[in-house]
Amino acid sequence: MSVTNETSEFRSGWLFFKRGLNRQKSAIWALVFKEFKLKLGKSRIGLFWVLVQPIFSMLMISGIWYMTGRVQVHGTNVTLYIGSGFIIFLTVRQGLGYIANAIDANQALLNYPQVKPIDTILARFVEGMWLHAWASVLLILGLWWILGVKPTFPDLPLALECVFGAMLLALGFALPLAVLGTLNDGIMKFVNIISQPLMIFSGVVFSIHDLPASFQGVLALNPIVHLVEGFRAGAFGNPLFNEFDLGYPLRFGVISLGFGYALYFRYRFKLLQK
Repeated sequence: MSVTNETSEFRSGWLFFKRGLNRQKSAIWALVFKEFKLKLGKSRIGLFWVLVQPIFSMLMISGIWYMTGRVQVHGTNVTLYIGSGFIIFLTVRQGLGYIANAIDANQALLNYPQVKPIDTILARFVEGMWLHAWASVLLILGLWWILGVKPTFPDLPLALECVFGAMLLALGFALPLAVLGTLNDGIMKFVNIISQPLMIFSGVVFSIHDLPASFQGVLALNPIVHLVEGFRAGAFGNPLFNEFDLGYPLRFGVISLGFGYALYFRYRFKLLQK
């Protein structure tokens, strides 16, 4: 009799969990489509900018290198080299801005009981990563078509690990910042200020091998550097610096994600009252 009761309770608990999961999935997908429609707006300029931003950034920085007479970095075309850095950096950068502002941007929707604050973060993460993936593909295809250069991916698993690591780091940054930034508007303003020079300190616009060993050690404290250099090694076979450790940004992302969820669980009701 007790075994039957336990089985019945387990099934009831599983059905309750499954219904809740389905409701959350539906809410997240609805938010994803809502974010996509906002990108389109009254014109397609917003969506166009999202797709071409990495290309414009790459062309601007690589143009400076061309003016100095440098056309290759470690045997790789300088435009492709810079572009690969932007693929990783802009992935992480979304976690410091666009995804982190998800709760504030969807406050009106939190009045609906089906929508939880964390749903807005996950929706922006899915939508942002999807569009950035297409932008990255356009960047690579554009360079192949116009300049005839393309990554050879001698170590494809390493390149993919760095891409997924950048996505993990973006979500790891976004979750605690979304919670803290919703509770205190000044936090996101401060993050926006300090993130401006982050591109320089992430090894996107130059090779870390061009720096003295002491500077390399300092930059190695930035987890994004490991992802950028790891992706370049996987995409082009570029040499890795001595302090390279792919586990470092992965651990950083997991710990940050755990810290962010702890904050979210602590303040989840306060976020609804904001």
